[in-house]
Amino acid sequence: MTARDMTAGEMSADGELLRQVRALRDREELRELHMRYSMAIDDRRIHDLVACFAPDGQLGHDDAAVSGHDAIGTFYTERLAQYGPTFHYPHGSLYELDGDVATGTILGHSELAIDGAMYQVALRYVDDYVRDDRRWAIARRRIRTLYFSPVADLPEIFADEFRLRWPGTPRRADLPEGEASWNEFHDR
Repeated sequence: MTARDMTAGEMSADGELLRQVRALRDREELRELHMRYSMAIDDRRIHDLVACFAPDGQLGHDDAAVSGHDAIGTFYTERLAQYGPTFHYPHGSLYELDGDVATGTILGHSELAIDGAMYQVALRYVDDYVRDDRRWAIARRRIRTLYFSPVADLPEIFADEFRLRWPGTPRRADLPEGEASWNEFHDR
């Protein structure tokens, strides 16, 4: 059967099916991007980590804002030099696709060895993506944290809004107190 032999309804149905398949493929490619990012961090493959970002990609962290491959590579090289073994794992993700751009939120945890102690981080990556001819890349990543603490201290500090316990003086967590919905809920 050729396109000429198909009815408008059949072509429309085929077009919708192709759109849905493409959306599923894009979502899977974005999930794989996060696995590559996580594994590159843990394996200390800075070149592969940087390749997860667009050439002019941006990284917004609680204590840094950098742009471009060189600056992102320097940030991660310096940061990861402060850690022993790490294990990053994404839990779930939501994406909004619009052609060759997308947005996404990824929930995750990280386990890190710092100065002989085990730390755990709960975080959200809030991302913008771009796709070039062959792959998706992170155009902008904003890292938001629920806590960053020695594992042993988590039961004691979890309800404290100053749950960021590394580096230095305890700091206020980004989540959930930084969310408008959280504040609206508690202001009722």
